Amino acid sequence: MLDDLRFLDIWSWGFSRHNSGETNLSGEAFKNREEFVFDGPAYAAFLNTVTEPAGSLQGAFQAAVRICVLMSGLLRHAEKDNPAFDDVLRSSDFVETEAYPAWLASPTDDLDALDQAIQAQRQAG
Repeated sequence: MLDDLRFLDIWSWGFSRHNSGETNLSGEAFKNREEFVFDGPAYAAFLNTVTEPAGSLQGAFQAAVRICVLMSGLLRHAEKDNPAFDDVLRSSDFVETEAYPAWLASPTDDLDALDQAIQAQRQAG
C-alpha cells in the first residue's frame, strides 16, 4: 500500500508521466506501472533537496513525520505560528500541544483489530 501511495505521489509531483500523455488519470490507469515513464534523476535531485538539509534519509523521514504531527495539531513550534521548512528539520524547536496526551491515551481497538487481521492473514498465507 505504501509503495502504491509513493508511486501516486511521484506521478502527482511530476516525476512520472503516463505514456498516453494524459494528466487526468483514473485509478485504473495506475494498475499497470509499465505504462509510466519515471524520471529517476529528477526525482533523486528532488529527494536530495530534502535529505541534504535534514542530514540523512532518516532525518528527512523524521521531518516528514513531524510535518504530519504538526498538521494534526499534536505538535506546535515553540516560537512561531507558521514555521518554515528549515524549522521542521530541527525537532528540538517543537513542543507537544494539549491534544498530544489525549491522543496517546486514545483507544487503539480499531488499529489493534487491523493488526491482528494482518497477522492472521500472514500466518494463513
